Amino acid sequence: MAVRDFEERVFQGTRDAIARAGVVLLDIEAVPGPVTRLRFFIDAEGGVKIEDCVRVDRLLTLFLTQEDEELVPGDFSVEVSSPGLDRVLRRKEEYTHFAGREIQLFAGNPEEGVREYRGILDGLEEEEILLRTPDESLRIPIEEVTKARLTFDLGGATSGRGS
Repeated sequence: MAVRDFEERVFQGTRDAIARAGVVLLDIEAVPGPVTRLRFFIDAEGGVKIEDCVRVDRLLTLFLTQEDEELVPGDFSVEVSSPGLDRVLRRKEEYTHFAGREIQLFAGNPEEGVREYRGILDGLEEEEILLRTPDESLRIPIEEVTKARLTFDLGGATSGRGS
């Protein structure tokens, strides 16, 4: 099974359990090896606190060893963290979750090349990312996005949810 397929299976299998802990599961990264390392990225209203990470780590360890042993076969370790200030957006759901935050986005196609955009993320609608720049409001097809990430301005506060 491909790593991304495995990550998606674990994401779907653990999302509801994590939601019961009062946080949102944003993404999972799996690092294969003799001991599979599972990195869970969570968010919470008002930001993620260390107590949230500890609570979710314990919940996941218990869930994966006792309630759903088949989900992650073999030995594994769990890491839980906040999404970070400059998180790369990998899942469609993140474009809705981080609405109101500033992002940097690279999009384009082979004929026209790739272009960089910066602005306020207004969400995702009909497979298009809604992005507000100082000059215009844009609709960028999600299939043209090569990379997108949150940005953080040390000189000012950002709006919206997240860390």
